[in-house]
Order: sequence, then C-alpha cells, then structure tokens
Amino acid sequence: MEQRMCKCGLQAELKTSWTDNNPAMRFFHCSKDAKPCSYFEFIDPKPTLMQRNYIVKLRRERDALEAELRIKKWECNELKESEEVAWDKAGRIIVENHEMEDELKILKEEMKRLKAKCWWKNLVLCVLVMWLVVVVV
Repeated sequence: MEQRMCKCGLQAELKTSWTDNNPAMRFFHCSKDAKPCSYFEFIDPKPTLMQRNYIVKLRRERDALEAELRIKKWECNELKESEEVAWDKAGRIIVENHEMEDELKILKEEMKRLKAKCWWKNLVLCVLVMWLVVVVV
C-alpha cells in the first residue's frame, strides 16, 4: 500500500470510515494529535447506493450481535457467580450437617449413659410401688 504525506510533512494515517454516508471507505488524514492540518483523501472509490445500504445494514446487524454477545457474556458471568455462591452455600450446609450428625451421636451416647445410670432408680421405684400395693391391699 502506498504511503501519503500530509501538508505538515508527516506520514498520513490510514483509517476506515464507518459512517452511513461512507461505510468501509479507507482514507488518509493528518496524523498529528494537536492541531492537525486539513489533509484528507479517500483512497477507495465511493460505493454505489446499493453497496452502501448493504454495508450499513451488515454493520448494524454486527453491532446488534455484538451487543447481544455482551449481554450473554454478562448473563454468563452472573450465572457463574450465582453458581459459586450456591456451591459455597451447599458446602456450608454439608459442614453444618456433619456437625449436627456428630452432635446427635454425642447426644445419643449421653442418653444411653443416662439410661444406664438410672436403671437402679427405676428398679427402686418399681419395688416401692409394689410394696405400696401390697401394704395398701
């Protein structure tokens, strides 16, 4: 591709126009950021009305698809974050469940110990009740 020099004596910058009037048309312009000169030159022939309309239509469809893609990526990230939160919550529930199971085992063992400790009290109570029945009758 040939190079062009602008009125400032600098190498002109090549860009592509995406306006509705000049879609996909390449042009040279001054490359200075501060106070550029007025150099401007299209290097592509002007498209026909049909070509221009088709390019504009395709650009708009592409823009719509890119916007939809950005939305889908955002939704995907939201789902990933929700999934991470759900897995974290599930992990905490599993830990709590194990802790509760351990506590239940301890309580069951304590219950057995208390029952074993109290068997003689029940025996004494039964003997007293039988003695009362015998004495009263």
